[in-house]
Amino acid sequence: MLPHLHQGQTILLMPGNYGSLVLNRIKQQQGYQALDITFVDAISIPWATRIIGPAQIAILGMKQYLPVAAFPARRTEQAIGRCKGIMPLPLRPLAHVIEAGLENINFGGHPLLTTLNMGLLENFKGEFNYYRDCCSTSTAKAAAVMEQERIRIGKALGIELTSELDAMNSLYGMKCESVYEANRTSVTHGKLNSAPSSASNRYITEDAAYLLVPCFEFAKLTGLETPLIESCLHIDNAYNSTNYFEKGRTLQKMGLSEMSVAEVLNFVA
Repeated sequence: MLPHLHQGQTILLMPGNYGSLVLNRIKQQQGYQALDITFVDAISIPWATRIIGPAQIAILGMKQYLPVAAFPARRTEQAIGRCKGIMPLPLRPLAHVIEAGLENINFGGHPLLTTLNMGLLENFKGEFNYYRDCCSTSTAKAAAVMEQERIRIGKALGIELTSELDAMNSLYGMKCESVYEANRTSVTHGKLNSAPSSASNRYITEDAAYLLVPCFEFAKLTGLETPLIESCLHIDNAYNSTNYFEKGRTLQKMGLSEMSVAEVLNFVA
């Protein structure tokens, strides 16, 4: 896109997954330092939606609002003002794009539940409801442990993250008392009669590579151990004969390598 962009444009990424940092790094590397672009990372997309046929989608529900952050963060309110006229729901500001990445609600459910249920998913070709049928009492316990790893990383970076349960209840207007209940009873997600059918699905290739890997990288930066995140990534590497620790969204790819925590937070401010 770079040769076709012009001064003052805003690029909104849904979901962001730290994409603003990656694009900014590419912009700098390609010699476009003088091009003034505001990047905006959203934690998700406005809709719960799926492709149902050629040039056909089904919108199963819509979130109540969408949290976003701009890069640099000092432009967030201005970016929201520019974007709200074309968005079908309110946009709410986050502190910066690191928080936006860590608040992506796909972090807990998608990569781990997909990894733990791969035999079921492949053998039955994903022809069932993913959220209801892949979330059991035991997989929900494992997801809760991984959720605590995410929360601890946020605290180490000075961020009070929203729990997955609070986020799901708030975004979808529910009053569930556990993530297990949210997965099993969500009216929006209950409409889905499909699930990933292989390890090459985006729940791993996108959500493990661009959500779990950054968390693992931020954990290393802050000196934290993340055994469940790391274990999930090792299994996904085996599934797809790859190395997400290298090919995923690393600090180096985000332009944050060799920075301290304070330097990272100052960089995105």
